[in-house]
Amino acid sequence: MSTYNNDASYYHLEAGNRKGASGYALLPLNTGHDDVDKSPANPRATRYTESTYRLWQAAPKDLNQSKTEMINSELLQQDFDSDRKPEMRESEGNVDENVKRKFSGWKVGATAGACTSIAALAVNVAVLVWMSQHPAVSSRGTRQGHVEIYSGSCKKVKEMNLWVHFGINAVSSILLSASNFSMQVLSAPKRHELDRAHTKGKYLDIGVQSLRNLSSISPWRSSLWWVLCLSSIPLHLLYNSAFYSSLSARSYIAFAMTPDWQSFTANQGLPQYNYYEFNDLHAGARYLENLTQHPDALEYLKPADCLNLYAQTIVTGRSNLVLITNDEQEGSRNSSLLDYVFYEFDEAVTRSGSNYHPYEWICGKSPRMSRYLNIPDSGEGCNAKVSKLKNQIEQWTPWDHNIDHCLSERIEHELCRFIGDTKILMVVIVCNAIKILCMLIVAFGLGKRPPLITVGDAISSFLRQPDVTTKGCGLLSRKDVSSLCAEPKKPEAIVSAQRAEIDNGTRASSQILTWSRAASHKRWKVTIGCILLAVLVVLVFFGIGYGVVSGYAGESITSIGFGKTQPAAIVTSWPISNTLFTALVANIPQLIFSFLYVNLNSLVTCMWLASEWNDFSLERKSLRVSLPRAEQRSTYFLQLPYRVGVPLIIVSSLMHWLISESLFLAIVEIVDWEGGLSKIDIISLGFSLQPMLIVMVTAVGLCVGTIALGRTRKLKGEGFMPVASSCSLAIAAACHAPAGDEKAYLTAVMWGAVAAEKHVPENCYSSYPAERNSIGHCSFTSRNVEQIQEGRLYA
Repeated sequence: MSTYNNDASYYHLEAGNRKGASGYALLPLNTGHDDVDKSPANPRATRYTESTYRLWQAAPKDLNQSKTEMINSELLQQDFDSDRKPEMRESEGNVDENVKRKFSGWKVGATAGACTSIAALAVNVAVLVWMSQHPAVSSRGTRQGHVEIYSGSCKKVKEMNLWVHFGINAVSSILLSASNFSMQVLSAPKRHELDRAHTKGKYLDIGVQSLRNLSSISPWRSSLWWVLCLSSIPLHLLYNSAFYSSLSARSYIAFAMTPDWQSFTANQGLPQYNYYEFNDLHAGARYLENLTQHPDALEYLKPADCLNLYAQTIVTGRSNLVLITNDEQEGSRNSSLLDYVFYEFDEAVTRSGSNYHPYEWICGKSPRMSRYLNIPDSGEGCNAKVSKLKNQIEQWTPWDHNIDHCLSERIEHELCRFIGDTKILMVVIVCNAIKILCMLIVAFGLGKRPPLITVGDAISSFLRQPDVTTKGCGLLSRKDVSSLCAEPKKPEAIVSAQRAEIDNGTRASSQILTWSRAASHKRWKVTIGCILLAVLVVLVFFGIGYGVVSGYAGESITSIGFGKTQPAAIVTSWPISNTLFTALVANIPQLIFSFLYVNLNSLVTCMWLASEWNDFSLERKSLRVSLPRAEQRSTYFLQLPYRVGVPLIIVSSLMHWLISESLFLAIVEIVDWEGGLSKIDIISLGFSLQPMLIVMVTAVGLCVGTIALGRTRKLKGEGFMPVASSCSLAIAAACHAPAGDEKAYLTAVMWGAVAAEKHVPENCYSSYPAERNSIGHCSFTSRNVEQIQEGRLYA
């Protein structure tokens, strides 16, 4: 039990336990001190004499909470109003100073964020207007609102895709960083909200982004926070899919012919037994006759090269194929055409499950080859066995014909396209505009009572108006508060010992503390564990993708490059042919990374916050606050300094870009065997292993670097100052300056041992009567501080 005399008022601080409830509670209790002046001339003394306060771990069930909350609310509001009236009178005569303070500190950062968001909106609108001048992509309704920006060279399309997505992620990172800045301002508590939370035994976070605070701040600010948060989701899920590249895939006819293949004429026709594979047999016959008359349009290929080029689900750069056999012509035949097949790409790709058998013609209708490959005569499963054929090419006998060489129709003019989606860009613009509106409200519409955004703001506020619930807890740390909050989970003996230590003062103990102590074990486990779990999931997908790529001859991790839509890196059996759905799935990793990054950022912020806090025990410094006065320092960032925050934003932007190149929307447009562009297209997922690998390595590096930073960096000094981190109760406990030092918050301050209260009641610290008069006090102060003594009790 701790008791202090101040302005004829008695305050009792007790950590106790009441069955059936949770959290701290500040409760009125009759003191029995009737000798205190209760006259109308001393109303403040009357108010505090009639009730004192206990801070305990749990409140009894039968407590009249409505009455308690009414009393506490009334007292807090009176204290709040009386504390600010003199301050307002001090600044009434200096209009220039008011204007300067109104546009300083975090408001500069919030205004700058709104301006950059306006610039991003202008760029997005300009791009949308520019896109509207381009021709629409013709399709059967699957890509309405899509426009063709460029058509032609696949190399140029790849470069455009690479740099446009780099720019998208740069703009997106700036926009989201500005949004996160405003969200942290919105979640920062105001002083009366802190007081209300403390009376209920709750602590709030200061200096970090916090979901904990949302239930304790005003509904208006909490709603704005959620609007900013939810408006970020479409940016993560859609922005990178506003532009994408498409790949043209060729359908083709493969003809098996005798060496005198040029003798074929259209009058001979195509065998009727394959009628179901042709819509127009005569057209196919005429096309083959045209090839016999223009053999220079065909490229000579050896069987091995032919197999490598056509044993692909997606064939690009090649079209119709003539297989020249070295078999003698059968006597019953009067045509040089032995067999043929029409490989229809859209049917091969859109079939899934057990019915998905691409390029089965390569292995089909050949009993000899089927026995060698151990597959059915139909050729099902050829895609899994084709590598065996590549090793022994003499076993390749389609239709039981020995292949001497191939003649392939080469496509000279590439047909790759770079496409934009106007609908997605419109959604991005709407979200951008919503964010701008919220940011402007944050910058100019949060009211006269500023939130406590930085630790300096909190120290300044608690020095100006000390928190009554933490009186006498000068060495209270974040860990102490967390232990008490988790009391129901701990053995009663341990909890009782903790209570006794707080009630009777805390013995100063020098400790060598690392930065890792700034964050709870739970925050460390959740943040690092989630990142490593995400890395494990990416590693699994990397393994699957590597297996797919290795099945393509001549392809490797490096050859498929960054974000390039190509045959070896497309999910060919994607079940849903819908652009929006596929775009959402492709960008889910963006959303997951943003969640992980926010947690990692908060973890790093806690460590830097603890370092800044600890520096006050080493040297006298002015407070870094949002709205500076007198000797106080201004700050344009929140808690992380620019030298740390800016590199983190750059790393975040690069990671978002790498993720966008790892998994993306892939469109395959089908070109029929005659060279015409079909209105049917394949919408699927594309992947790139190289950026995926870089993402994994970078994520592991961030984890290792963060852990190393926390474990190796030590807090300077002798280690007496408790680590408060972002815990408002621990911060408030260190801000009970000695009498006469009411203006300490305006000057440079230092934390250390100060003169204890002179009048200590006889019943105070009854557990340690021999040490009752030797208990010291620790606090921030503008006066000189004493050296803290090892083992001495401090309150």
